[in-house]
Amino acid sequence: MGKFVLSEIPILPKGGPQIEVTFEIDVDGTLTVTAVDLILQQRWSMQDLSQSIVFKDGFNKLSSSEVSQMRKRIRPYVENEKKRKEKLNIIDELERVIYTCHYIVQEKTDWLDDMSFSAATTEILQQLLDLKKRIQNITNISASRIITPSSNINLENIDIREELEKHVYTLRYIIQINMDWLEKNQDATWADLLYQKNRFYDFVKETIDELTTHLMT
Repeated sequence: MGKFVLSEIPILPKGGPQIEVTFEIDVDGTLTVTAVDLILQQRWSMQDLSQSIVFKDGFNKLSSSEVSQMRKRIRPYVENEKKRKEKLNIIDELERVIYTCHYIVQEKTDWLDDMSFSAATTEILQQLLDLKKRIQNITNISASRIITPSSNINLENIDIREELEKHVYTLRYIIQINMDWLEKNQDATWADLLYQKNRFYDFVKETIDELTTHLMT
């Protein structure tokens, strides 16, 4: 839209210059842009080191073709920034889900090691249902069937501790694979990250559905 030059800036180390830019718009729609070198003001107490430019109808206004050219020049940067943010969002989501699942599964692993041999069947079942519920909550995955402690669960034909152990270690294996993949692929493309995220969710859902089927059979 316009440009101006703030001169007399001394050579400083990287990160040294401090330029404060102010945008002000009044009730008439006039935009005033002011730039001030804060370092020079502080160092030499010079009174007016600022430069300013005013934009209003018919004054310092770019033509339509100039505005169009500027938009074309910045379009690739806008698209690249959008893709970068989308990629970071997937990385953040995948890391949050994977590491939260890891924490939940580690809790159940510790419980299995310390308490499961002396625990009653109902207590082991409660741990199993708690694992299922928490994993579903963090991944927003819905199982094919809903199970609660009051559901008609068949405990006669299954080893409930074995079920808990099997699904804990299956989930731990899936989580570890994805943790390793994330660590090695921070520079992965957006498409690869999305694929890995969906793949992780599919594996988790498959495990949860299998658990549901075994308990209700």
